[in-house]
Order: sequence, then C-alpha cells, then structure tokens
Amino acid sequence: MQYEGLAIGFGVAGLIFLLIGIKLFLNLRRLIEWLIGTIALVCLLMTAFLGFCIIDIRTYTPMVHEKPIATVSFDKIDEQKYEMRLVNDKGLELRYTIEGDAWRLNANVLVWSQRLASMGMQPGYRLNSLSGKYYALDQQRSREPTTAQIAVSQYLDVWQLVSDNMSEDSMVYARTAQVSSQPMADGALYEVVVNGSKLTANPLNDAARAAAEQW
Repeated sequence: MQYEGLAIGFGVAGLIFLLIGIKLFLNLRRLIEWLIGTIALVCLLMTAFLGFCIIDIRTYTPMVHEKPIATVSFDKIDEQKYEMRLVNDKGLELRYTIEGDAWRLNANVLVWSQRLASMGMQPGYRLNSLSGKYYALDQQRSREPTTAQIAVSQYLDVWQLVSDNMSEDSMVYARTAQVSSQPMADGALYEVVVNGSKLTANPLNDAARAAAEQW
C-alpha cells in the first residue's frame, strides 16, 4: 500500500504538471514573455554579482617574489601592550593596539591554476588580519588574544566564495599566507616581504634584531 500510495501521488503530480504545461503551451505569448522576463532578471542579477566581484578583486595585489608589501613598527604603551603601525605598499597607514609578546599577520591569497599561471596570472593577496600572542602558556590560555581586521569586503567576499566552492584542481583556489610569530619591542621595525608563496618578516633596526635574537 505504501508504494502504491506513492505511485498515485506521483501520478497526480505528473498530471498537474502536464495540465500546466499544456495551458502554457497553448498560450505561447505569455510563456515567451515569462521566459524573456526570467532571462532579463537573471542577467541583471549576474551583472550585480560580477560587479560586486570586481569591487572585491580590485583590493587584491599580485604576489611578486621578494617584493616588500608592508612595514610594521611598534611603540610600547604598557607592559605587554603596544601601538602597532602598519604601512602597506600603497602608503596607507593603519594603527592598532596589540597586547602580548609577539605579533602575527595573515593574508588571504587567490591562487590560479598552473595553466593560467603559465599565461602570466600571478597569485593575488590581501592583508586580512593581525593578532597578538603571549609567550607564557598560562597567559595564552587565560587571556583572549588581540585580533584586528585589516580588510573587510564591502559587498561580496570573493576569497570566501572561492574557499567554500573551489579546490586546488579548479581554475582558482583560496589559501592563506601568514607571517609567523615575531617579537614585539619598543621601537622595533619590520619589513614584510613576499617569499615565494609565503610572507616573511625581516627586522630592519637594532630593536627588532635584538628582540629576534632573544626570541
């Protein structure tokens, strides 16, 4: 009885769709108008989607090997508390208050397939966030790490869209690049450089070098 009931239900549904199809077919003008309206709506939605993609993609910069992409400096405010100044390669200066002993910088990266890479397409990066870290394990566990967002997508996050739907076998895929933990010190100055597909922080002054040696 169960499957007979299902068969009857499918039969009724099929009959309803058949009647709707016949009615639409007999009124071709309305059907054509509906199809044209649907296609026009889809085109408008795709235009908006691509426009939002363009706005977001323009915030990415090609990753060029050994190219400096930012400088990071620190001024001590209090014990384990620093004002961090980040200046990117476009000259934009951002300031953050970071707590802890060390800092980390994260970037979102869009990577193209080998075929597109061979045609000159370079991976693109966007500095995404930075965070502080404590040396002591008990502090790391008991205190919330300082985090700050550097870039926020206005309408559509292309990186998140690619990350959720694409794999490394796709035309483009998403990954992250991170500057490993570096010590903070009063007056320390670092330069963030592209190193292949990674990011590296190089100390530029004595304060940064002395902190790195003690790290």
